[in-house]
Amino acid sequence: MIDLTVVIPVWDRYVAFLHDCLESVARQNGVRLRVLVVDNASGVAVAPATAGRAVDVLPLEGRVGVGEARNAGLACVETPFTCFMDADDRVLPGTFAFCVERLQRRPNIVACTTASLAWDPVTGTTSPMEWPRGHVYRLSGRRLPFALYTLGRCALPLTTRTVVRTEAVRAAGGFGDGNLAEDWSLGAALAFRGPVELHRRPGHLYRQHDGSLLRRAHSKEDYDEVLASLRRRLRRDEAVPGWVKGCLPAIGLLHRVKSRVLERASLDAYRTESA
Repeated sequence: MIDLTVVIPVWDRYVAFLHDCLESVARQNGVRLRVLVVDNASGVAVAPATAGRAVDVLPLEGRVGVGEARNAGLACVETPFTCFMDADDRVLPGTFAFCVERLQRRPNIVACTTASLAWDPVTGTTSPMEWPRGHVYRLSGRRLPFALYTLGRCALPLTTRTVVRTEAVRAAGGFGDGNLAEDWSLGAALAFRGPVELHRRPGHLYRQHDGSLLRRAHSKEDYDEVLASLRRRLRRDEAVPGWVKGCLPAIGLLHRVKSRVLERASLDAYRTESA
């Protein structure tokens, strides 16, 4: 029986990183894997190969947002656990076995995540990333406080360094559409479904490079739209308590302030990247 499916969306310039990504997956031991590459209507041919491990390819007819591409892969998952990897990153040895063991040991948790290292592939240097912040690790042990915290901040990493319980992700509705904050809406919905484990054990190398989706500039209106979508999603979610739903209009006011903060941060990151 396969334990874990690794879903990797890829298109265009990200195809160049796919071989390194798959090699890092091939080095995982102690867990039975299926690897599913989602070809997001790439203009560059996707021909995955990895040492000693079969790779399935799911071709999409037209280009969609990264959240939708991950959801297309999710629809094909038949294993109890899933990891959604970014093609430009690497998973560190032992990460999958560690997370799967934790999920098997504690059947009530919905996700197990490890820490990230910022990685410069040119120099080979790495450094600890500051997300999530230290207090989030402490808060994650308390289900409801952590779930409430996710309403105001994206606090649950969901790609590469994280293994999730497949059925919990499906019940939560999968990733949001598009390329912006698509993981935030899923993280918030998951947090209301069960506890999560956040570990400081390094589990993934986050590649620093020009053109990353994370480093693009976004407007306040962009963030307003995705946060409004997050609120609509939680309003329909049966796992979210009624009193939390009653607070969503007030949370919407806080989200408008958050949108300005996020816009400023994304512009600063974009200027730094472009300098």
